[in-house]
Amino acid sequence: MSQVTLQDLYTLITNGNNDLKSEIKDLRNKISSEVDTLKNQIKFLEVENVQVKSKVLGLERKIKKYNFIVYGIEESERDNYCEKIIDVMISILGIDCSKSDFRDLYRIGKPQEKKQRPIVCEVVNYSLKQTVLVNAKKHFSELKKLKIFFGQDYPEQEYKERKFMNEKRKEALANNLTAVFKNNNLIVNGKSFTYEELKQEENVDMNNPVDISLMHSSNTQQDTTSWNKRKQEEEAEKEDPGKFPKKSTRSQLKK
Repeated sequence: MSQVTLQDLYTLITNGNNDLKSEIKDLRNKISSEVDTLKNQIKFLEVENVQVKSKVLGLERKIKKYNFIVYGIEESERDNYCEKIIDVMISILGIDCSKSDFRDLYRIGKPQEKKQRPIVCEVVNYSLKQTVLVNAKKHFSELKKLKIFFGQDYPEQEYKERKFMNEKRKEALANNLTAVFKNNNLIVNGKSFTYEELKQEENVDMNNPVDISLMHSSNTQQDTTSWNKRKQEEEAEKEDPGKFPKKSTRSQLKK
């Protein structure tokens, strides 16, 4: 019977370790390759998803091209809202029209007590729809007295985006900043923001002109880092005011 030496054991263990390291390395390479493949598949699906959403949005816009929405028309058992809308269009908006100018009219949403559901109106041509919306803006004060309003029939996603942007607009107006919509963008103090920009920077305080200015210039990595750093410092200063020295204002420096 041959005797096993320490050298033999050492060689056996070393070879085993080398084999194990090789297997681990191969496994890591395999996992890394599979992860890269999955990442590429995810990127492809993300691009495809964006394309599908874009096509759906385009189809929804096409479907709603001839639509506008009327708010504030009271509901009743004999809901003859078509006549009411035509009457408002003739008497207030100054548009000569009849039932033949409408393809369809219907209320949306579930009936609720003491609440009028909006009415979707589909007209026969695009120019009539545009005339309605333009004249509704001109006669807004008269319509407001009747508590009746005309609006665009947006696709659901676009409606959500506009609702979010309108909240940001209200925040800005609350601090006496100028804020208006133009070409689907929100213009605050002369600076233009898309929905995507506002959504990416949800912690931007629209009541703070400095935040708005920094956010608008954050199209470079340096600006973004600077803005994030300043926000972190502000949060830290709130938690421990004594840790940060009080900054001098210009009037203090003059003294």
